[in-house]
Amino acid sequence: MKSFKSRIAAVGFACALVAGLLAGIPAAFALDAGVYTAPFTSSYANPDTGEIEDSGGSSNEALGTSMVAGISQPDALVEVTAQGDIEVTVRFGQGNALGDVRVAFDETKSGKFGDEVTAEMVKLDDAENKADFRFTTPSEKATMRISMFVEPMGRDVVFFATLGTPVAGDTAGFGASQQNSAASAGMASSASAGTASSASSQAASSSAPASSASASAANASSPSAVSASSSAAATSSSSASSSAVESSSASSAASATSSSVSSNGSTASSGSAANSSSSGSAGAKEYNADGNEVKKNAPAQLDDSSITTIVIIAAVVVVAIVLLAYLFIVRPKRAAELKAAQQAAKRTDRK
Repeated sequence: MKSFKSRIAAVGFACALVAGLLAGIPAAFALDAGVYTAPFTSSYANPDTGEIEDSGGSSNEALGTSMVAGISQPDALVEVTAQGDIEVTVRFGQGNALGDVRVAFDETKSGKFGDEVTAEMVKLDDAENKADFRFTTPSEKATMRISMFVEPMGRDVVFFATLGTPVAGDTAGFGASQQNSAASAGMASSASAGTASSASSQAASSSAPASSASASAANASSPSAVSASSSAAATSSSSASSSAVESSSASSAASATSSSVSSNGSTASSGSAANSSSSGSAGAKEYNADGNEVKKNAPAQLDDSSITTIVIIAAVVVVAIVLLAYLFIVRPKRAAELKAAQQAAKRTDRK
């Protein structure tokens, strides 16, 4: 009986150890630097504890739930920097009625939140009456407590939110801060150069009809008319050539200006602009802070520390399996063999 209890205790310990280690596996899969879109789920009550912290209380839970659902947009932008910082941008309706927005985070899902951070309003769309707020979170898995000042109510409204599984790319149209400036610079450069080149071509082509008309007049007229026509043709040709030169100069200036803007930007923005311009015909592409292309629905890659963690967990699981095999297979077999040998020895002694 004692042996059976010790086996049960050993099995329980091994299972608890394996379960604890396996619980840490999701943390090893960290997001790579880049731009993602994640579902944004809001709730009036804390989704982990059910607690309501808004001053409206549980008596107004139905009204609070309806208001929170109506003001919160369904998606959030998640941007991971090269340093590992996670910046989240969320969008709320009734943007003109909103004041300060503060956010606190609970990484343990225990209902205990850290210090609040003030979210920055990065965009206000007057036409649609929507506002975008950006803040930095310690983890994309943390529960968020949002305190939002609503001016018509004259007080803060407190509710909670969580992020779903992030998908690569800015699929909700927020306008990722890491790439928009570079893409805009590339598009402006191409547009300026194209416009100037078009003007130059038009000016050059306009000189041909003028010269042709002057030559025809010269062949059909008197010497004086020929002289006048030649003078007119020379004037037209000179004017057209000047226009072409000016247009070419404008094209060169536009290209130089665009190149200067691109060269004064960051390395990441320049790389993004070049890649965006060169791939315009193949479809729009997105790039992260390091200038690398963000692949849609690309699986998260593991860094060295994550691989080490997984190897350690696998080793512990193997040890636990070996321990269980010894307790339930090897040890009972040896005990049975020993008992059989003892019984055989007793029978020998009796004879």
